Amino acid sequence: VNEIPGNFWVRFVSSNPWDMSHETIKAVSECEKMCEYIHLPIQAGSDTTLQRMNRHHTVNHYMGLIEKINTTIPNAAITTDIIVGFPGETDKEFLGTKKVMEDVRYDQAFIAQYSPRPGTIAENVYPDDVPQQTKKERHNVLTEILHKTAKEHSDAMIGSTVPILAESEKDGMIFG
Repeated sequence: VNEIPGNFWVRFVSSNPWDMSHETIKAVSECEKMCEYIHLPIQAGSDTTLQRMNRHHTVNHYMGLIEKINTTIPNAAITTDIIVGFPGETDKEFLGTKKVMEDVRYDQAFIAQYSPRPGTIAENVYPDDVPQQTKKERHNVLTEILHKTAKEHSDAMIGSTVPILAESEKDGMIFG
């Protein structure tokens, strides 16, 4: 794809950490048309929560990928997905998620409060036992961390000149 002529960028999005390989990280680093952007969902910062979610990665594996990304692509924007209040999530398990947020320092995170989805294992196996107020508080804690790190990333760009590529135009407004 990098060899195709034209003025375009490619973003790699991984739906699962176990799909992210060192070869992919290297390709994002070396291919000039690849955006230095990686979306890598952690979902939770606790191995026991991840097991209940039926995720096939550990926090240690995930953090190893983050270290590899930061080493190979020093200016990469890293984004994630997180669910707070998954059934059975303890305060200690949540603190693991908070630590991941603080350590990774995401550019963006899509933080959701758990709610049962019809037909999922979680709905059928685990009671929705984390109070709504607790979910909201945990969501707010992570959002505060995100705002702080995203602002620091943005502030570091003040005075920089960077290339942009407009993706579309509608009613005189350019979206990219």
